[in-house]
Amino acid sequence: ASNASKKQLSEMNKLLGSMQVQPAGEKYEGYRDFAIQDAHLHRLVADASGNPLITDALNRLHAHTHSYRLYFKIGITEETTQEHQLIFDMIVAREPEKAEAAMRDHITSSRDRLKAAYEDKA
Repeated sequence: ASNASKKQLSEMNKLLGSMQVQPAGEKYEGYRDFAIQDAHLHRLVADASGNPLITDALNRLHAHTHSYRLYFKIGITEETTQEHQLIFDMIVAREPEKAEAAMRDHITSSRDRLKAAYEDKA
């Protein structure tokens, strides 16, 4: 939150605006664009941190697109978008501790939402 440039904030804001449009249908194809935008937003936040190790680790994981490919549900984008907005608001406010807390909550909530995709069904 302390290191984000005006350009990075502007790009995040623009991306958040485009993520407000809810995916159509109940198939992954409808969520694919959202998943791509979600991954892009996380990369922007990582870049804005000023820590290249975090950015590199996130880029290598590709976790967003894989998780959405495995499991998605109607309504997941609304929850995710609200969490993203709070993270962005704390970055804009230059509140690093609150931005970190919002990101931790988002990651935990995302894990909980997608947990069913990773549970053993045996």
